[in-house]
Amino acid sequence: RSILRCPLTVVIGAVWAVVVSPARAAETTADARVNLYADEELTVFNQSSVASVETVDGLRANGRFGVDVISGATRSFLPDALTSATRVDEPRLEGGVAVGGIPLPGLRLDAGYLTSKEPDYWSHQASLTAVTELFERRGTLSVTGSLGLSSVGRVGDPLYSEEEGRGGIEASYAHALGRATSLTTLVGVEQSLCG
Repeated sequence: RSILRCPLTVVIGAVWAVVVSPARAAETTADARVNLYADEELTVFNQSSVASVETVDGLRANGRFGVDVISGATRSFLPDALTSATRVDEPRLEGGVAVGGIPLPGLRLDAGYLTSKEPDYWSHQASLTAVTELFERRGTLSVTGSLGLSSVGRVGDPLYSEEEGRGGIEASYAHALGRATSLTTLVGVEQSLCG
């Protein structure tokens, strides 16, 4: 199978805010939401759940799960006045976990994984971020590396699907120039490998 190299993408100049919070009391949060929309031809159901915990020493973890389901029927009128309907059922599942901590004074590490699955698409994304403060806490440097894999088409069938791998790195630096002024610079590079 031939491998097609996708173009190298470079992004410069976006703004990314990074906040490093001081240690505080342990905190646990959870959130769950359900949305439902329905009319004569379409039903859309959405459920999302998020839970997170942060300890006094800066260790934090969170997880999330979501479901989207679109169901309905499209009617078509035929020349002989008969009607037919095409049934549509399109589910999407998404889940992710993330952990982070402060292994050394002044250095925060965060790692995460996210996956999303539909009948014709499946993706995986992993990332690792390091954040440190510089120049007496006036500057914040953040570096993120990420790897991803996605499959488009008939997932699980190599004859009717295509996979794409990608990897990237982003670095940002924010510097406080005064009480109300800061300068933020971001540089990112991403490489895709299509198969």
